[in-house]
Amino acid sequence: MVHYENSDLIPLKDFPIAWRITDPRWSSQPDAILDRIKPLSAAMGRELYARSPLSRPLKYPPDVSPLCITGEQSLEGSGPPQDADCYRWFRALPIEPTREVYLCWDMGGGVAAVIDWGTFTEIWDDLWYPFDRMCVFDDTLGWVVLFGADEIARFAEESSERVPTRTSADAIFPR
Repeated sequence: MVHYENSDLIPLKDFPIAWRITDPRWSSQPDAILDRIKPLSAAMGRELYARSPLSRPLKYPPDVSPLCITGEQSLEGSGPPQDADCYRWFRALPIEPTREVYLCWDMGGGVAAVIDWGTFTEIWDDLWYPFDRMCVFDDTLGWVVLFGADEIARFAEESSERVPTRTSADAIFPR
């Protein structure tokens, strides 16, 4: 399990990639959306990064063992048809829209934020850029959505058929 404290939060203006969602040259999200994004401190970002699949050696497809990749969605292209397909794919995943999730980027040893899944599915393309490696997971560490430079989102989850020698979450998110 992972969790954050209020002391782990930083102001949006101090978030290294705030420009992606606050600068009108890129995407200026309304306050109602910005209020749902909770940027995390550099220390918390590093902790989440170290426990995420992003800290593993880069390879394609990514190593998510002992989780199993159970779905993929192309993120290539832009415009309403592709965006609608991605939105439907994200919303079809077994994640409640109100579920609080962690976002973690592979930059500077880990940049992270907390957001609800529903909001993430609405603005994911403003948070992830094709040159990013990013992952999304919740506090249970029982699933992960990975985004990579290959422009594919991959959903991995625990397999009920696997009998791990240690918990699946500890294996993919080492302490």
